[in-house]
Amino acid sequence: MHNDIAAHKANVLRHVTVVMPWGGEKEHLLKDAIRSLPRGIRVVIAKNAGKHEMAEAFNAAIESVCTKYTFIMGADDVIDSKTLWRLWEAAIGADGAYPWMLVFGDRRYRTIAEAWCPRRLQDANLCGVMLVKTDAIRSVGGYRSVPIEDWDLTYRLAKAGYRLNPAPLARYGYRQQHDGLHKTTLREANRLGMFWADLAPYETRVEVPAVFYEWSLDGTGYVRCELASRTTKSVVRTSLDQRDKHQAESWVFQYPNSDAQEFWDKAKELGKRRIVDVDDNYVSPELERVVREFHPENAEKWAERQESHRRMVREADGVICATFALADVYRELNKNVIVCENTVDPSDWNYSSSKKKIVGVVLSRNHLKDIPLVEEACRAASRMKGVEVQVIGLDPDWDFSYTSFGFTPSISSYRRILSRWSIGLAPVIDNDVTRCKSDLKWLEFTMSKAVLVASDSEAYKRVPDDCIMRATNAGEFKDRVVSLLRDESRRKQLLRASTLHVKQNRLVGNESLRNRYNTLLV
Repeated sequence: MHNDIAAHKANVLRHVTVVMPWGGEKEHLLKDAIRSLPRGIRVVIAKNAGKHEMAEAFNAAIESVCTKYTFIMGADDVIDSKTLWRLWEAAIGADGAYPWMLVFGDRRYRTIAEAWCPRRLQDANLCGVMLVKTDAIRSVGGYRSVPIEDWDLTYRLAKAGYRLNPAPLARYGYRQQHDGLHKTTLREANRLGMFWADLAPYETRVEVPAVFYEWSLDGTGYVRCELASRTTKSVVRTSLDQRDKHQAESWVFQYPNSDAQEFWDKAKELGKRRIVDVDDNYVSPELERVVREFHPENAEKWAERQESHRRMVREADGVICATFALADVYRELNKNVIVCENTVDPSDWNYSSSKKKIVGVVLSRNHLKDIPLVEEACRAASRMKGVEVQVIGLDPDWDFSYTSFGFTPSISSYRRILSRWSIGLAPVIDNDVTRCKSDLKWLEFTMSKAVLVASDSEAYKRVPDDCIMRATNAGEFKDRVVSLLRDESRRKQLLRASTLHVKQNRLVGNESLRNRYNTLLV
């Protein structure tokens, strides 16, 4: 694997030139963009004085490129350290490749590297940022002085018969600014004569196995939809999109309920396979009780959602569950159930070492009864030299020293905190809901290089014994934590075994998992 990576990097440095159109403003952003590139890569700055001069400056830059490939990049954007060699790998057998994008700045959202389909360029751009053969850019005349010039270039590449591959693991940070010209809409473009009707001869066909409709925009949506889409090479939506009626035969709904009724009905109207994905026991009376106790303002809405959820599960063509225990529950409503366990993508995680030993726990109002299981363990840890206790989520109001981060505003901030932990705690009391929980905490802690001490519960039954420390009560949690803090070699031993097991069985793109998904999606 390391040899492959080294070879890709060497090829990128040898065969790729980065071209950055730049208007001469905000030089500090340009410097940030260049710093994000691999050291030694060729960079050509296409300096221009405005929109109408950009095409001319870009095309002059392209004429100076002497490498096989050109990587087009915004002068105020940034890339992940592995982006270029992943694009290089994805471009094999095609004319280029394009990345997954994180839009940041004025707004934050994600765009997935969707399957290449020239017909869909009538509706939206697929890849304004791309690694593409230099000769291909030259053959279509480069940029033109039109609105949404990157879209226009992509269209003409498709029209000329060039094909680019999506690279979902390649990451690109796209900076959105209030004065950005990219906000030109499709309607505006059409008024300017940019509706490309001559794409009609392209056959409309299914390009991806499925569309995942993300109901929850928090961590659950990321795990059950975004990571699943990377495994299955599908796309993710948060709203109805006219492209979806053409590109996939299966629509996957994350916890469908009354809020998704429009999507659900539309799928039926179009003759799509409707698949339900669940990661929790949403039909449990216990969960309804918790909502009524801790979120009374949402109780009526929750009851409505539960009722519609049960109906949709019964109507569905299949159900995807995150755990085997959850599958047993949902088979009472729908016989066509498969289990697709949670995965992790190592490229989303960065480890940050700490001089201190940190014991951490994630708490919420839904798990108030779990807190007493770890209180004494955390108290004992806080009194040990060089040890810090940290809490994410609900502040337990303990009478000893600890750091509370509250509920994290984003997945990235959550991962950033976890990346410094030495030991992570997962207290779980036994009930109908927790028996169906997944081992996600173990996956997350492993990726952050933390050892897990967890309740001996159904959620962690399938985690190998050499990867985890189990506890049945508060006293055992305390003993396990203190013992691990004193025994670094034991922590390393558990972490090595855990890391190996996750790498072999639970990474995004796992072939066995993809095959399971495809039993319903394809």
